[in-house]
Amino acid sequence: MIAAGLLVAGSAMAAAIIEMPAAAKKNNCTACHSIYRRLVGPSWLDVSNKYKGVAKYTYGGQEYSLLEGLMLKVSKGGKGNWGEMPMPASDPAGAKQADIKALVTFVIGLEKTDDAKLAIKRIEDAKLAAKKAEEEEAAAVAKKAEKDKTAAKK
Repeated sequence: MIAAGLLVAGSAMAAAIIEMPAAAKKNNCTACHSIYRRLVGPSWLDVSNKYKGVAKYTYGGQEYSLLEGLMLKVSKGGKGNWGEMPMPASDPAGAKQADIKALVTFVIGLEKTDDAKLAIKRIEDAKLAAKKAEEEEAAAVAKKAEKDKTAAKK
């Protein structure tokens, strides 16, 4: 019931959904990141909101402009900003800097999204939570059935 309501609400706001840039798909960013929800790494909307109003970024003990610092983080990788899962280097040789600059600029710009786009993130988060709850309930039912089956054999 809840999921159906979320789908209707999500459909009503579909026009506000931001599409993942082609460069993100081409460079395999989508394996770990989504715009609206956490996968392996943080959602890009969360990244954007974290750095909202920030002008500087420290990488490797040196201070850079936010754009340059985040480009270094994406290019060379790192860990600690979003938990223990490290971000692998995406461009250690420096051959994809145009794509990385475009993607970092895109991510930073997400903080300017409007309320409808943030509402979609909340809907995506709610759908993910509902799916997890359904999976946990199904696992509990299966576990109980197995326990009952074992008890019946005795």
